[in-house]
Amino acid sequence: MQFEAAVDRWMIGVLCIVATVMIGSGVVVAFDPATTTGELLWIWVSNLLIAAFVVALAVPLRYEVAEGRVTIRAGVQRVTVELADVVAMQQRTSFVSSTTAAWTMRRIVLVTERGRSLEVGPRDATGFIAEVLAWAPHLKERTVR
Repeated sequence: MQFEAAVDRWMIGVLCIVATVMIGSGVVVAFDPATTTGELLWIWVSNLLIAAFVVALAVPLRYEVAEGRVTIRAGVQRVTVELADVVAMQQRTSFVSSTTAAWTMRRIVLVTERGRSLEVGPRDATGFIAEVLAWAPHLKERTVR
């Protein structure tokens, strides 16, 4: 089953501010008489490259639970975790950025037996947890907070 990523409302505001600053930096410099065409071009190209890099890492962001594994598609990344390797699952709020849960602070953390933590931020957290528990009965004994 596929789950869309959650997007916090405040994140939309942050992204708009960042875009405005990136565009504004080029506009402000364009009105400076001492700025050369090469400098202006460099500012615009570097801003576009940074924006493209961020988009490539985080869009689209979705999660799929099927056949005993969780697959996360985050931009050009694809991460797969076997649910048989997951030893704990918990809900957490985190301000720290994560490429696999980039648009929300409300996350579900899957911890593997090797100690690897993987954060996901599905829009339907309850449905995601239920789907994971359906595929990973060994987690039913553990508390999901």
